[in-house]
Amino acid sequence: YPSRIKSMYLDAPVLDLRSWPRTDPKYNEVYLHEQVMAEYGFKSEEEFLSYKLYPVEQLKEYFALGIPTLLIAGMQDTTVAFSENSQKMIDYCVNNNIALTFYAKLDADHHPHSFGNLGGPDMYGRPYPEKFRVYSSEFAGSSYDNPAEIESDTKYVIDFYNKLG
Repeated sequence: YPSRIKSMYLDAPVLDLRSWPRTDPKYNEVYLHEQVMAEYGFKSEEEFLSYKLYPVEQLKEYFALGIPTLLIAGMQDTTVAFSENSQKMIDYCVNNNIALTFYAKLDADHHPHSFGNLGGPDMYGRPYPEKFRVYSSEFAGSSYDNPAEIESDTKYVIDFYNKLG
């Protein structure tokens, strides 16, 4: 129902289920992979691996819908691999001159999500960062090699929605 969606906010998104949940037992996510297999009705690993309708393979179709999209993700994400998910969306849009508001947090892991979690420790007992180095569509000249430094602040998410009116 794309006509019912005004905008999309993606935060460390899984765009390719082949990258998460991981099947290596050391991650303790095998049960999640089994759940994905059952819920999607895959009959075999071969079917799961060759499936062609994961979001990462439907970027052209998604962006043809014209849904304003905000993506925020940590490039050092140890849960949802940035290179297999968010980076593919960012690179697709940049290479095809497609509008996407994005913030790739260079030194960030999966947590903290977004930007505005200031004060107190995160779920792992670490202090939230006060600043992020980002490659962002919102900072001209920024890139993976030349990131902008920004304050940890929810204003970036709020600004996205304010621009939509």
